[in-house]
Amino acid sequence: MKQFIPFNFALSDSLDFEEIKKDIDLTLSKDLLTKIYNNEVTLPTNVSELTDGEVTQFNKLSVDVAIALKLPFGSADGKATRVICIQQYEKFKIITDGNQKIKVGIGIRWTVNVKKNSAKAKVNSLTGIAASAEFGHVDATIRFEQMGMSSSKITNLIPTITTLNTDSYAQLNNSFEEIKKLIHNDDTQISPVVLSVLGDVQAPGDEQIYDEALARVWGLKSISKKWTVKEAMDNVKGESELFQETLKGVYFDISGTTELDEEPIPENAAKARRLLKGFRIVD
Repeated sequence: MKQFIPFNFALSDSLDFEEIKKDIDLTLSKDLLTKIYNNEVTLPTNVSELTDGEVTQFNKLSVDVAIALKLPFGSADGKATRVICIQQYEKFKIITDGNQKIKVGIGIRWTVNVKKNSAKAKVNSLTGIAASAEFGHVDATIRFEQMGMSSSKITNLIPTITTLNTDSYAQLNNSFEEIKKLIHNDDTQISPVVLSVLGDVQAPGDEQIYDEALARVWGLKSISKKWTVKEAMDNVKGESELFQETLKGVYFDISGTTELDEEPIPENAAKARRLLKGFRIVD
Protein backbone atom coordinates (compact mmCIF):
# COMPACT_ATOMS: atom_id res chain seq x y z
CA MET A 1 0.00 0.00 0.00
CA LYS A 2 1.43 3.38 -1.04
CA GLN A 3 1.87 5.76 1.88
CA PHE A 4 4.20 8.32 3.40
CA ILE A 5 6.54 6.42 5.71
CA PRO A 6 8.73 7.85 8.52
CA PHE A 7 12.33 8.00 7.42
CA ASN A 8 15.82 8.22 8.92
CA PHE A 9 17.61 10.48 6.43
CA ALA A 10 20.91 10.41 8.32
CA LEU A 11 21.42 6.80 7.19
CA SER A 12 19.81 7.03 3.76
CA ASP A 13 23.12 6.83 1.90
CA SER A 14 23.64 3.31 3.25
CA LEU A 15 20.28 1.93 2.06
CA ASP A 16 20.30 -0.78 -0.61
CA PHE A 17 16.99 0.00 -2.34
CA GLU A 18 16.96 -3.26 -4.29
CA GLU A 19 17.74 -5.42 -1.26
CA ILE A 20 14.95 -3.93 0.87
CA LYS A 21 12.34 -4.10 -1.93
CA LYS A 22 10.99 -7.40 -0.56
CA ASP A 23 9.85 -5.43 2.51
CA ILE A 24 9.33 -1.91 1.17
CA ASP A 25 9.51 -0.42 -2.32
CA LEU A 26 10.87 3.14 -2.37
CA THR A 27 10.75 3.56 -6.15
CA LEU A 28 8.52 6.61 -5.66
CA SER A 29 11.17 8.45 -3.66
CA LYS A 30 14.63 6.92 -4.04
CA ASP A 31 15.91 9.10 -6.92
CA LEU A 32 14.71 12.27 -5.19
CA LEU A 33 16.35 11.09 -1.96
CA THR A 34 19.64 10.72 -3.79
CA LYS A 35 19.35 14.25 -5.20
CA ILE A 36 18.62 15.67 -1.75
CA TYR A 37 21.55 13.77 -0.25
CA ASN A 38 23.81 15.19 -2.97
CA ASN A 39 22.51 18.74 -2.30
CA GLU A 40 20.93 18.94 -5.76
CA VAL A 41 17.57 20.08 -4.35
CA THR A 42 16.88 23.32 -2.49
CA LEU A 43 15.10 22.61 0.77
CA PRO A 44 13.06 24.99 2.96
CA THR A 45 15.05 26.83 5.61
CA ASN A 46 12.36 28.27 7.89
CA VAL A 47 8.87 27.57 9.24
CA SER A 48 7.15 30.03 6.87
CA GLU A 49 8.15 27.83 3.90
CA LEU A 50 6.46 24.73 5.35
CA THR A 51 3.16 25.49 3.67
CA ASP A 52 1.78 22.10 2.60
CA GLY A 53 0.31 20.96 5.87
CA GLU A 54 0.47 20.24 9.57
CA VAL A 55 -0.63 16.73 10.52
CA THR A 56 -0.11 13.90 12.97
CA GLN A 57 0.14 10.54 11.24
CA PHE A 58 0.29 7.01 12.65
CA ASN A 59 2.14 4.15 10.94
CA LYS A 60 2.46 0.48 11.84
CA LEU A 61 5.55 -1.24 10.47
CA SER A 62 6.85 -4.76 10.74
CA VAL A 63 10.24 -5.25 12.37
CA ASP A 64 11.68 -6.17 8.97
CA VAL A 65 10.46 -2.91 7.39
CA ALA A 66 11.78 -0.85 10.32
CA ILE A 67 15.15 -2.59 10.03
CA ALA A 68 15.20 -2.07 6.24
CA LEU A 69 14.61 1.66 6.80
CA LYS A 70 17.28 1.76 9.54
CA LEU A 71 14.82 3.25 12.02
CA PRO A 72 16.07 2.97 15.62
CA PHE A 73 13.54 1.06 17.73
CA GLY A 74 15.33 -1.27 20.17
CA SER A 75 14.93 -5.02 20.56
CA ALA A 76 13.90 -7.25 17.65
CA ASP A 77 13.64 -10.44 19.74
CA GLY A 78 10.50 -12.43 18.96
CA LYS A 79 9.98 -10.20 15.94
CA ALA A 80 7.04 -12.26 14.69
CA THR A 81 4.86 -10.78 17.44
CA ARG A 82 6.36 -7.29 17.41
CA VAL A 83 5.06 -4.26 15.58
CA ILE A 84 6.81 -0.90 15.34
CA CYS A 85 4.28 1.92 15.72
CA ILE A 86 5.29 5.46 14.82
CA GLN A 87 3.21 8.52 15.56
CA GLN A 88 4.68 11.57 13.91
CA TYR A 89 3.65 15.20 14.09
CA GLU A 90 4.76 17.03 10.95
CA LYS A 91 4.74 20.60 9.72
CA PHE A 92 5.92 20.10 6.18
CA LYS A 93 6.44 20.94 2.55
CA ILE A 94 6.18 18.22 -0.10
CA ILE A 95 9.15 18.14 -2.45
CA THR A 96 8.28 16.63 -5.82
CA ASP A 97 10.28 15.48 -8.83
CA GLY A 98 8.03 13.93 -11.47
CA ASN A 99 6.01 11.29 -9.63
CA GLN A 100 8.45 11.17 -6.71
CA LYS A 101 7.48 12.78 -3.40
CA ILE A 102 9.15 13.43 -0.06
CA LYS A 103 7.96 15.37 3.00
CA VAL A 104 10.47 17.86 4.40
CA GLY A 105 9.96 19.91 7.54
CA ILE A 106 9.98 19.76 11.32
CA GLY A 107 8.43 17.10 13.49
CA ILE A 108 8.07 15.17 16.72
CA ARG A 109 8.31 11.40 16.46
CA TRP A 110 7.17 8.73 18.89
CA THR A 111 8.62 5.31 18.00
CA VAL A 112 6.93 2.54 19.97
CA ASN A 113 8.28 -1.01 19.95
CA VAL A 114 5.28 -3.21 20.78
CA LYS A 115 5.62 -6.86 21.80
CA LYS A 116 2.14 -8.38 21.53
CA ASN A 117 1.39 -10.92 24.26
CA SER A 118 -2.25 -11.46 23.32
CA ALA A 119 -4.72 -11.28 20.47
CA LYS A 120 -6.52 -8.71 22.61
CA ALA A 121 -3.71 -6.21 22.07
CA LYS A 122 -4.84 -2.87 20.62
CA VAL A 123 -2.10 -1.34 18.49
CA ASN A 124 -3.93 1.15 16.27
CA SER A 125 -3.19 4.19 18.44
CA LEU A 126 -0.86 5.25 21.23
CA THR A 127 -3.74 5.35 23.70
CA GLY A 128 -4.74 1.82 22.68
CA ILE A 129 -1.19 0.57 23.17
CA ALA A 130 -0.92 2.30 26.56
CA ALA A 131 -4.19 0.74 27.72
CA SER A 132 -3.16 -2.70 26.42
CA ALA A 133 0.09 -2.41 28.38
CA GLU A 134 -1.89 -1.90 31.60
CA PHE A 135 -3.62 -5.26 31.08
CA GLY A 136 -0.44 -7.10 30.09
CA HIS A 137 -1.59 -7.58 26.49
CA VAL A 138 1.56 -5.82 25.24
CA ASP A 139 5.00 -4.76 26.40
CA ALA A 140 5.84 -1.38 24.87
CA THR A 141 9.00 0.67 24.89
CA ILE A 142 9.16 4.17 23.45
CA ARG A 143 11.65 6.51 21.83
CA PHE A 144 10.71 10.21 21.67
CA GLU A 145 12.57 12.67 19.45
CA GLN A 146 12.21 16.06 17.82
CA MET A 147 13.32 16.63 14.22
CA GLY A 148 14.42 19.78 12.43
CA MET A 149 14.15 22.07 15.44
CA SER A 150 16.21 22.63 18.55
CA SER A 151 16.69 24.89 21.56
CA SER A 152 17.71 24.53 25.18
CA LYS A 153 14.03 24.67 26.18
CA ILE A 154 13.16 21.83 23.80
CA THR A 155 16.08 19.77 25.09
CA ASN A 156 14.82 20.17 28.65
CA LEU A 157 11.37 18.98 27.60
CA ILE A 158 12.52 15.76 25.88
CA PRO A 159 11.26 12.98 28.18
CA THR A 160 13.56 10.23 29.39
CA ILE A 161 10.68 7.77 29.77
CA THR A 162 11.30 4.49 27.92
CA THR A 163 8.18 2.45 28.81
CA LEU A 164 4.71 3.24 27.50
CA ASN A 165 1.67 2.79 29.73
CA THR A 166 -1.27 4.98 30.70
CA ASP A 167 0.74 7.00 33.24
CA SER A 168 3.76 7.58 31.00
CA TYR A 169 1.51 8.41 28.04
CA ALA A 170 0.10 11.40 29.93
CA GLN A 171 3.63 12.68 30.66
CA LEU A 172 4.81 12.08 27.11
CA ASN A 173 1.79 13.83 25.63
CA ASN A 174 2.38 16.83 27.88
CA SER A 175 5.98 17.07 26.60
CA PHE A 176 4.69 16.77 23.04
CA GLU A 177 2.23 19.66 23.46
CA GLU A 178 4.81 21.88 25.19
CA ILE A 179 7.41 21.30 22.45
CA LYS A 180 4.86 22.17 19.75
CA LYS A 181 4.31 25.53 21.46
CA LEU A 182 8.01 26.36 21.02
CA ILE A 183 8.05 26.04 17.22
CA HIS A 184 7.65 29.80 16.74
CA ASN A 185 9.73 30.75 19.77
CA ASP A 186 12.57 33.20 18.98
CA ASP A 187 15.10 30.86 20.62
CA THR A 188 14.12 27.85 18.49
CA GLN A 189 16.49 27.04 15.65
CA ILE A 190 14.73 25.62 12.59
CA SER A 191 16.54 23.33 10.14
CA PRO A 192 13.94 21.35 8.14
CA VAL A 193 14.82 17.72 7.48
CA VAL A 194 13.42 14.77 5.51
CA LEU A 195 10.52 13.49 7.64
CA SER A 196 8.89 10.82 5.48
CA VAL A 197 9.09 9.32 2.03
CA LEU A 198 6.53 7.91 -0.37
CA GLY A 199 6.81 4.13 -0.49
CA ASP A 200 4.90 0.89 -0.89
CA VAL A 201 4.98 -1.42 2.13
CA GLN A 202 4.69 -5.05 1.06
CA ALA A 203 1.73 -6.96 2.49
CA PRO A 204 2.31 -10.19 4.46
CA GLY A 205 2.55 -13.26 2.26
CA ASP A 206 0.06 -16.13 2.25
CA GLU A 207 2.44 -18.34 4.24
CA GLN A 208 2.55 -15.85 7.11
CA ILE A 209 -1.24 -15.44 7.18
CA TYR A 210 -1.91 -19.18 7.23
CA ASP A 211 0.88 -19.81 9.74
CA GLU A 212 -0.84 -17.53 12.22
CA ALA A 213 -4.28 -19.04 11.59
CA LEU A 214 -3.00 -22.59 12.08
CA ALA A 215 -1.22 -21.60 15.30
CA ARG A 216 -4.46 -20.22 16.76
CA VAL A 217 -6.36 -23.43 16.01
CA TRP A 218 -3.52 -25.59 17.34
CA GLY A 219 -3.38 -23.50 20.50
CA LEU A 220 -7.09 -24.00 21.15
CA LYS A 221 -6.79 -27.74 20.58
CA SER A 222 -3.78 -27.95 22.91
CA ILE A 223 -5.55 -26.05 25.68
CA SER A 224 -8.68 -28.17 25.24
CA LYS A 225 -6.49 -31.23 25.90
CA LYS A 226 -4.96 -29.46 28.94
CA TRP A 227 -1.49 -29.58 27.44
CA THR A 228 1.13 -27.21 28.79
CA VAL A 229 2.71 -24.65 26.45
CA LYS A 230 5.80 -26.88 26.32
CA GLU A 231 3.74 -29.92 25.31
CA ALA A 232 1.91 -27.93 22.65
CA MET A 233 5.20 -26.69 21.19
CA ASP A 234 6.91 -30.09 21.40
CA ASN A 235 4.19 -31.52 19.18
CA VAL A 236 4.92 -29.02 16.39
CA LYS A 237 8.71 -28.83 16.42
CA GLY A 238 10.16 -27.13 13.37
CA GLU A 239 7.36 -24.59 13.03
CA SER A 240 8.19 -20.94 12.38
CA GLU A 241 8.84 -18.30 15.02
CA LEU A 242 5.53 -16.67 14.06
CA PHE A 243 3.69 -19.96 14.71
CA GLN A 244 5.33 -20.41 18.11
CA GLU A 245 4.76 -16.82 19.25
CA THR A 246 1.13 -16.87 18.08
CA LEU A 247 0.62 -20.16 19.93
CA LYS A 248 1.89 -18.53 23.14
CA GLY A 249 -0.49 -15.64 22.52
CA VAL A 250 -3.47 -18.04 22.43
CA TYR A 251 -2.39 -19.49 25.78
CA PHE A 252 -2.14 -15.98 27.21
CA ASP A 253 -5.64 -15.09 25.95
CA ILE A 254 -7.29 -18.24 27.31
CA SER A 255 -5.19 -19.07 30.37
CA GLY A 256 -3.62 -15.72 31.23
CA THR A 257 -0.13 -17.20 31.23
CA THR A 258 2.62 -18.46 28.94
CA GLU A 259 4.51 -20.41 31.61
CA LEU A 260 5.91 -23.44 29.79
CA ASP A 261 4.96 -26.08 32.36
CA GLU A 262 1.65 -24.74 33.67
CA GLU A 263 -1.30 -26.97 32.82
CA PRO A 264 -4.52 -25.21 31.76
CA ILE A 265 -7.28 -25.45 34.35
CA PRO A 266 -10.52 -27.35 33.42
CA GLU A 267 -12.48 -24.09 32.94
CA ASN A 268 -9.98 -22.83 30.35
CA ALA A 269 -9.91 -26.21 28.59
CA ALA A 270 -13.70 -26.03 28.33
CA LYS A 271 -13.50 -22.50 26.94
CA ALA A 272 -11.05 -23.64 24.26
CA ARG A 273 -13.42 -26.48 23.28
CA ARG A 274 -16.29 -23.99 22.94
CA LEU A 275 -14.19 -21.74 20.72
CA LEU A 276 -13.30 -24.69 18.48
CA LYS A 277 -17.06 -24.97 17.78
CA GLY A 278 -17.01 -28.67 17.09
CA PHE A 279 -13.96 -28.67 14.81
CA ARG A 280 -11.99 -31.87 15.23
CA ILE A 281 -8.26 -31.92 14.53
CA VAL A 282 -6.64 -35.30 13.94
CA ASP A 283 -3.02 -35.58 15.08
